[in-house]
Amino acid sequence: MMHDEIIEELWGIKDGIAREHGHDVRRLAEYLQSRRREEGDRNANGRSVGVIAEADKSAEPAVEELS
Repeated sequence: MMHDEIIEELWGIKDGIAREHGHDVRRLAEYLQSRRREEGDRNANGRSVGVIAEADKSAEPAVEELS
């Protein structure tokens, strides 16, 4: 089996964050919520997560015509 360096790095980050919060789910949730507030509830494109969710709900499914 190949060693996946990206997965190993992600697990290390996850484990570090969990360790910083004493492996306490409530403390971790509070931390993540505060980070979300600090970042203004924005995704990588800078658009509000709520705006994106609303756009996704109202978008019609794409239909491809077969010729």
